[in-house]
Amino acid sequence: MMNVGQLEEWILKVVERANAGHPNEDMRVELKSGWKDPVHAARQLAGLCNAASGADVLWVVGVAEKGEIGKRVVGAVENELASWLPAVQSCFVGSPAPAMIQHLAVAVGDLTVVGMVFDTSRAPFVLKCTSDGRRPSSEVVFREGSTTRNATHTDLVRMLAPRVEMPSLYFLAASVDLKACQPNLNPSGSFELAAQVLVVGTAAHIVTHLSSVVLTDAAGTRHVFPLPLQSRAPAISVSGHATLDILHRSNFGPEAQPSLQVNAPLDLSLRLHVRGSALPAIESIPMRAVSGGIPSAMWIYDLPSPT
Repeated sequence: MMNVGQLEEWILKVVERANAGHPNEDMRVELKSGWKDPVHAARQLAGLCNAASGADVLWVVGVAEKGEIGKRVVGAVENELASWLPAVQSCFVGSPAPAMIQHLAVAVGDLTVVGMVFDTSRAPFVLKCTSDGRRPSSEVVFREGSTTRNATHTDLVRMLAPRVEMPSLYFLAASVDLKACQPNLNPSGSFELAAQVLVVGTAAHIVTHLSSVVLTDAAGTRHVFPLPLQSRAPAISVSGHATLDILHRSNFGPEAQPSLQVNAPLDLSLRLHVRGSALPAIESIPMRAVSGGIPSAMWIYDLPSPT
C-alpha cells in the first residue's frame, strides 16, 4: 500500500496532466467531475477494476476529462463519499465489490479533489442487472480504452490468470533535442530523445518490441516511438531493479519535420509491456523547454529534489 505522500503525488500528477489538456495514458485511472449516479459509476468502476490485472486503480472526483485547458479542476465535496460509496458497492452481486483501501482529499489551488484507491485483486467483479425475465440478472464488464463493455471470453481468461506484479518506473534523466531544417544552409534536421529509467520489480519480464515511448506536446499531439533501447534484447527480465538507457536519433527533411511546439512544455510517457499483464506499466513526466525556435529547440526533465 502507498503511503499518504505517494498517493498525493499520484493524484497531483494525474490532475496536472488533465489540467494541461494531456490525454489520460494510465488505464488504471478514472477522472470524474462529480459524484456520478451510483449505478452508472458502479459499471464504470467494475470495468476499470476488471481490466486492471490485479493492480490498484485510482478514481479521482473533482476533475473533468474535457473542457478548457487550465480550468478542468472543478472541485468535489469529500463528505459526499460517505453516502456515495455504499450506494455504488450495493450494485455488485455474487462477489465482493471493489474495496476502497485508501482515499485522500487534495487541495489544488482553491479547490479540493478526492482520490480513491481500489483493490482489484478479487476480480472478476459482477454487477446486478435489472432482470425482466429476458435479460441476464448479472453481468461482467471490462474497460477498453475510454469505453466500458461486456466482458468476452478472452477478458475473463485474463482476469482469472495468475497475477503479474507490475514494476515501478522512475525517470532518472530525460532530454529531447530538435534541430530544425534550414533551407539553403542545412536541408536536413535531426531529432534526439534520450532518457534513463530505473525499473524496480520482482520477476517482471518486459517485452521490448511491444513497448513504446510517447511524446505529447502542448496541443495534445502524440508522437509515438518504438522503445529505442541501446540494448537490442527482445525481452528484459527484472528481478530487483534494472536501468534502461533509452536513445532515439533520427534525421529528417523539411517534409517530415516533427511538429513539436517549441517554447512549450512536453509530456514524456514510457509504456512497458509486461509479459502476462493486460495493461502496460506506465510512467509520465513533464519536460521543460530550455531553448526554442529556429534552428533548434531542447526540452529537459527536472528530477524532483529528495524530500
